[in-house]
Amino acid sequence: MARPLGAEANSQIAAAHPEWMANPSWYKAGLRTERQDVVAHILAMLNQKQTEFGSFMLKTDYGADSGTILKANNILYILEQFKKQNPGAALLLCSDGAGLLSIETARFSDVVQLRDGAAGSEDGYYTSLLFPSEKLQVSYGRGDIGNYSKSNRYLLSYHLTIAGKVDGTPSEMEPLRRDVDLYRYLKTQGVMGRWVKVYRPAVSAGDKEGILQKMSGDGSKGYITFAKKDAMVGTNVTVFPKGLNASASYTVATLEGGKTTETRSGSYWMTNGIPLTPFKQGEVIFFNLENRPMSGSDTTAPSAPGNVSQAEASNLGYNGIEVTWTEGADDNWISYYEIFKNGAAYDKVSKGTYYFDKEGVSGDEYQVRTVDGDGNVSALAPTAVGPANVAAGKPATADSVYDVFAAEKAVDGVVSDESRWVSANTNGPHWLEVDLGQSYAIGSAEVHTGHSDGNAVSNFKLQAWNGSGWTDIPGASASGNPKTSTVVSLAFADPVATSKVRFVSTDNGYVRVKELKLFAL
Repeated sequence: MARPLGAEANSQIAAAHPEWMANPSWYKAGLRTERQDVVAHILAMLNQKQTEFGSFMLKTDYGADSGTILKANNILYILEQFKKQNPGAALLLCSDGAGLLSIETARFSDVVQLRDGAAGSEDGYYTSLLFPSEKLQVSYGRGDIGNYSKSNRYLLSYHLTIAGKVDGTPSEMEPLRRDVDLYRYLKTQGVMGRWVKVYRPAVSAGDKEGILQKMSGDGSKGYITFAKKDAMVGTNVTVFPKGLNASASYTVATLEGGKTTETRSGSYWMTNGIPLTPFKQGEVIFFNLENRPMSGSDTTAPSAPGNVSQAEASNLGYNGIEVTWTEGADDNWISYYEIFKNGAAYDKVSKGTYYFDKEGVSGDEYQVRTVDGDGNVSALAPTAVGPANVAAGKPATADSVYDVFAAEKAVDGVVSDESRWVSANTNGPHWLEVDLGQSYAIGSAEVHTGHSDGNAVSNFKLQAWNGSGWTDIPGASASGNPKTSTVVSLAFADPVATSKVRFVSTDNGYVRVKELKLFAL
């Protein structure tokens, strides 16, 4: 994330080009984007960072569009060119809240931050008349996890974001996990995103402000959320939906049980309404979404995850135990994988098939099970202890180094964009050499390359030192590796006994290796 439209008064840019600075004494001093040389500088810098870092999310700020029509048009041009020249990048639109928001800027944006500070109960409601609600980051999502309550479920109609204090206790995290799980499910059902139809239902009593109804493009499925306010809680309210197909059947259900599940025609529901007796905090109304998480409709247990393994590892500077597995299966929806440590429930993984325990030590035993949307569980799958990574912490050298991304960062046990080796921006081949200190019988390797989720190394091989020269390791190469394939696992054709291993890539330009793992038998 970056803020390219401003510069601080003590920055290098301010010193080199004082004529570029607007309000230089202010801590949010902007650049004079009405100047074409400033526009050229910003675009060149953004493209350079894309090359250097890989795809990232750009955040705009610093009152960038205010002043003149020329400045506003130039900002729009920067945003448009940024997305066109970097299609893998994302854009978070912000300028002291939504100061940059317009029809055109929203078109190029992935997320729009609506405002700074506290929100009213209407948060996002009127803005969504003009812009897709899934792009709107509303202010009630910018609170501490411990303050999250059922009334925050109105975020299910927007870009669900939680900021502030994010290291909540398990009891604080669980209500949020359940709602995020529902949000993920709704995204798979065609009731979020492009072609969704948004309505504003009427109510028999109380204030309709903040009530949103979202339906799939064909009108067959949908849901209704309510504003973050409790004025109607405990009262009887009838909600009149819109946009239903009059002759189609709709099974209406509620998350908090304000109404029993019932199937009627679209015409019936639009005419007679949906009675909530009473309305409860955090209520959500569903149309034909019977198999959603927490619905109680699923009674079949999921299958267990496979190939569960554990190994000592380092991650983001912590030593611990990493656990990996392959996906389990369910006839409806997998909510999460539950991690057990030494026989007791320990943690949950809602997305992905990887877990790192920074408190884990040698001798700990882990198990994993699959949990579906209604809480049905699979059998526990035990782990097989994996081989040791003998490259971790060993001396490393390279043909070249860019900036602070030294060779030893590729074997420090930390898999991250900040801790990686990056070669010079020159034509290949580029190489990275690891001195193991003694001979090991190595049977496999894992190579993490690229930046974030892209810019992976396309062509590379591993070589072993035979005492007098380098030889290619059979089964330890990649050719035409996709840019999004940032992790490559290599099983050697035969174990190789060696004291040194070299990574060699023929790619031109920057070569980025986050971590090279070598596993001894």
